[in-house]
Amino acid sequence: MTLPFAAIAAERPTLASLAREYAAIGALLDAGDRTRALAAWDAARRRFETWCSLVHLRFAQNTQDPGAIADRDYADALAPDATELEVAIKRRLLVDPDRQGLEDVAGTHAVRLWDCDVATFDPAIKPDLEEEARLSARYTSLLAGAAIDIGGRTVNLSGLAPFAEDPERAVRHEAEQKRWAFFETHGAELDDIYAALVGVRHRMATRLGYETYTPLGYKRLRRVDYGPDEVARYRDQVVTHVVPLVTRLLERRRVALGWDRLRFWDEALIDPAGNPKPAGDPAFLVTQAQTMFDRMSTRLGAFFRTMNEGGFLDLLNRQGRRRVLHVVSDGGHAVHLR
Repeated sequence: MTLPFAAIAAERPTLASLAREYAAIGALLDAGDRTRALAAWDAARRRFETWCSLVHLRFAQNTQDPGAIADRDYADALAPDATELEVAIKRRLLVDPDRQGLEDVAGTHAVRLWDCDVATFDPAIKPDLEEEARLSARYTSLLAGAAIDIGGRTVNLSGLAPFAEDPERAVRHEAEQKRWAFFETHGAELDDIYAALVGVRHRMATRLGYETYTPLGYKRLRRVDYGPDEVARYRDQVVTHVVPLVTRLLERRRVALGWDRLRFWDEALIDPAGNPKPAGDPAFLVTQAQTMFDRMSTRLGAFFRTMNEGGFLDLLNRQGRRRVLHVVSDGGHAVHLR
């Protein structure tokens, strides 16, 4: 049995503890023991990223919890220093004259990613990274904290989805009115967050020698296999092929349902009798999913059972919750937490 999610814990690191770990890794590199250095670095990275993932996951589960907020603030403040230590190791590895030997050990793709990473960091942007994290957390908390009254219930933004798909056009209209009323009410704050993010990201880019944030943004996303030119072609293909197709499908739906005009609150309705709905409560759906996975594969069924019985499934929508997917390293195994 995999360790239950509630029992998973990771020691909270400090800058001093991280510095000691990375000093030991550097000493191994000084001694010419690249293999042991890479293994020690991988173990250190897994420990740190497991702790970070748990902190951010618990914040996403309840963005209004004071303890989770404090932990995230601590993690966000520590992250730039941790990045500086990690990038220093990557820089040392990348200047190794035995590039082929490094790629043989670590993999060609990993080395390409390291090239990308060292181009996105300098100690000069550490305050900007911390500010970016604070703004992102503020945005997440604002959206996750939405409380919208509709149909005799109070729901968050995700909870509006069933109302936005209701067969009754007036209900769909009300759902979209209330969705956008939320954004209008918080428009000034959202604009402030957006403007601040644009400013801090442009500042990071110029400090790192880029004219704009766009090339830095691609590198931060570790896009080593495509770039702005490929994305531009993709956008053109969407305009040329996808938009006309969707337009025809929506027009066909408008005619079939007898609407005078297609409104944006109509687009989510696919079936005039109502979109498909869950056939039972969450417990029923999990049971049905278990049956499905068991029939697909013994291993897949066992994995889903572990996820369910171990408390790794967090499926219920609720106030203060942000939808998220994290991967936590547990003893070298990838554990997916939703």
